[in-house]
Amino acid sequence: MEFIDSSPGPHFFLKPFVEYQGKIPFIVTLLVEHLDLLHSELHDGIFRLSGQKSSVDDICRILDKGYEPDWEKCTDVHEIAGALKRYFFGIVSLDPLIDHSMDEKLISILKKYADIEEMVPLIKEIISNMPQTRRATLGFLLGFLQKIAQNADKNLMTSSNLGVVFSPTLFFTREVVNGMHCPKIIEILINKFDQIFNHEWFDSSHFMTKAEIDRMCCPTLDLNDVLIESERRKIRIGSVIPFISDITAARMGLKRPLD
Repeated sequence: MEFIDSSPGPHFFLKPFVEYQGKIPFIVTLLVEHLDLLHSELHDGIFRLSGQKSSVDDICRILDKGYEPDWEKCTDVHEIAGALKRYFFGIVSLDPLIDHSMDEKLISILKKYADIEEMVPLIKEIISNMPQTRRATLGFLLGFLQKIAQNADKNLMTSSNLGVVFSPTLFFTREVVNGMHCPKIIEILINKFDQIFNHEWFDSSHFMTKAEIDRMCCPTLDLNDVLIESERRKIRIGSVIPFISDITAARMGLKRPLD
């Protein structure tokens, strides 16, 4: 991801989901909340039209370091939506939200059943067994996408369109044939959202607090590493040749070697 520089930092765009310990990544909740405030569901082509790349990069760069953008300057829904897509697109090759074991199960259901109503309880069972952070994040995101799809008469983004846009950012499947099924799975998850997801799976208790964000910004210290570094410093200090000024050397009767 070109917007991520090489400077030290938490780099939240690269953190695996397991590090969030059951919480939804703050990047997701922040961006979705502000898209909601801007009534993005009423904007034509939301998630399809691109925002200005440099502005999207700036938003991502700030979030990547664990900070919150200046929202008074971030008022373009397409730029904020672009940052949200960028987050999932960046993480998908490292730690996809819908991992390989899960996408195989979902795709097998889609291949086996023709009736969507038969699929729903089976899909719900798979979702219910997801690790908490993945389930909460997926539920929170899809709940928002459901709202977008419900306003397709205004924004022209149907659940089918959203499936096409988001499947490459949520799945990481190398099989071209399986990849063709992924948009349909997202479409079903959006259309049958209320039947598949329990709202307590992704309620506000799963949002990160500032203290949790700050904790993830700080590297974890290993006590053994601290002790080893302490011993190294003692050795380095003991090996330093002390500096003696000319005045002190003269008083001590010492002579410096000639050049």
